Amino acid sequence: MSDIEKAYDFINFRTTIVNQKHLLVSQVNERLTCYLNGGIFKAEPGLIAFIGDLISSGYEMAPIIDLNDNPILIEDLQSFKDMLLSCYVETVQDYWNDWQKIRTERDLKKIADV
Repeated sequence: MSDIEKAYDFINFRTTIVNQKHLLVSQVNERLTCYLNGGIFKAEPGLIAFIGDLISSGYEMAPIIDLNDNPILIEDLQSFKDMLLSCYVETVQDYWNDWQKIRTERDLKKIADV
């Protein structure tokens, strides 16, 4: 195999990894989206911590601004926090598992299957 062929194979390999990571990130962003009471929320650490702070301050219900800048009344902040936390942890764990497969795989066909 010539140096040009090796370079071409390496470029294909790196391009495939970058493309697969972009696909994973898109899937993660989609899976982190949660719906409640007509609102759309993204399960992210900042929102989870904010809801936790509200609960710690004694609030059981509160209006929360969703991704579309609409105020949505959350009637049970604890269950909302649990939903967000569960969604986040499961999604990021799956992302990590898939990323490890991509990162350690050296066969282009197997990378594309992740």
